[in-house]
Amino acid sequence: LNNLKYFGIHGNRLTKWTVKLPNNLRKLDIRHNRLKEWTVELPNNLRKFDISHNSLKEWIVKLPDNLDYFSISDNQLTKWIVKLPEI
Repeated sequence: LNNLKYFGIHGNRLTKWTVKLPNNLRKLDIRHNRLKEWTVELPNNLRKFDISHNSLKEWIVKLPDNLDYFSISDNQLTKWIVKLPEI
């Protein structure tokens, strides 16, 4: 999986994610699931990350500096403690 650039697992019923992501991953689409938390470190090469339409209550994971697109809309966020990358 080291050469994997895109991973899409949207539209399922996932409630938890613990799998380490490969460093070469550029796009991760995990929207429309039932995730309640996200604690997995995001790879530095990630450019697009969509985790919208889940059940997240807080966001505590550092976002990669190279991220071009990030969507966390339609969750249940009550806590955000991570600084956004510089533009």
